[in-house]
Amino acid sequence: TNADELQIKIAQGAKPGEGGELPGAKVNEVIAATRHSTPGVGLISPPPHHDIYSI
Repeated sequence: TNADELQIKIAQGAKPGEGGELPGAKVNEVIAATRHSTPGVGLISPPPHHDIYSI
């Protein structure tokens, strides 16, 4: 087989460099405690790093 171009998929459907959203319905007590949040409240993943906002 001959080809002029080759494309390699690395992310496997992920969004490199971007975060996703976790709906509040999926945020239970364990997840909320881990993320220092409230159960039932939607979260953004990954969580922001408050100490590096100046970048």
